[in-house]
Amino acid sequence: MGKKAKLRREATQNFLVLLKTERDDSWLQRDYYEEINFNFEDKRDRLVHEFLLTEQSYVRSLAVIINVWKRPLEEMLQQELFSFITDAKIHDIFGNIQDLYNVNEQLLIGIHTIIKDWSNTKCLGEDLRLFAHMLKFYTMYSKDYPRACDILGECVDNEEGFNDFLEETKMDPLCHGLDLRSYLIMPIQRIPRYRMLLEEIVEKTNQDHPDYQDLVTVLELVKQVADKVNTAVTEAENMDKLYRISKKFTNEKDFQIMEPGRKFILQGELMKICRKDNQKRVFFLFNDCLLYAYKGNKFKVGQVFYLNRAIIKDLPDSDEKKLYNAFQIIGGSKSCIVFAEDANEKNNWITLLCMNT
Repeated sequence: MGKKAKLRREATQNFLVLLKTERDDSWLQRDYYEEINFNFEDKRDRLVHEFLLTEQSYVRSLAVIINVWKRPLEEMLQQELFSFITDAKIHDIFGNIQDLYNVNEQLLIGIHTIIKDWSNTKCLGEDLRLFAHMLKFYTMYSKDYPRACDILGECVDNEEGFNDFLEETKMDPLCHGLDLRSYLIMPIQRIPRYRMLLEEIVEKTNQDHPDYQDLVTVLELVKQVADKVNTAVTEAENMDKLYRISKKFTNEKDFQIMEPGRKFILQGELMKICRKDNQKRVFFLFNDCLLYAYKGNKFKVGQVFYLNRAIIKDLPDSDEKKLYNAFQIIGGSKSCIVFAEDANEKNNWITLLCMNT
């Protein structure tokens, strides 16, 4: 580590110490986080209460993103504690998270006020309808989320002080042991949750209830956004999986797990036939390649087979060769024979491999 990098890292450590003692957490005491208890008359009441509780938790999580990660990173950048991270990269990681917080805070204030004086004739629809027209911010966030994951990964790989910061904040009691990635995906996960809750509330609301028509309108708006976000949810979950797999490997110059368009399919152990004896290897199947890895403190890539030029051969059981539940993977000049624990596992691997070759 060079002298400048060492000094920068020491300054980062000092900043993190100050952060613990000087951060203002007064936002945790805001009125809309107050717990409300009321007597449930029916299923609709319970669902409304659940909506409030989950919204309180969600808005608190958005505030954690801003106060535990975003603002401290912006301050660290101002103090020139980074060599790789820029203002643009911080913007790419967090996107329009502040807009989401502002919109959802207003929703929470509205429904908290209504539910404080709740009765079965009260209505949530008007506040929810105003909120639904702001869902465009979620479409923007979900569209930008894959890039946020990419930039976050780049910063982790290229900025030691950033890693120190992430490790330190993960231990913060406000984060409940979750890392920044786990929080950044929450807005994408929230829209399907809104849809499910609203569908249940509409179902339990009588059609002659003054809230019914507004709730139906809101549900249709949420469905439209949910359909757009669902694709981002799938992509986000896949990218998160790829990232977590990549962190289990030693640094590989010739093969990068996180590649555009790559999708994780399956991971499992298979016995590989080797010259001297059979060896258990961990196999990772993606939509474009199959790799096996050696186990250690971290995985090390053994061989990569690209599926666009691979052939999969089902091998019959052989008492003579003592070969059972086996198949062969041929890719260019390389090939290997593996066998599974049972026929079902073998057939599953072959089916998934053939679907992607």
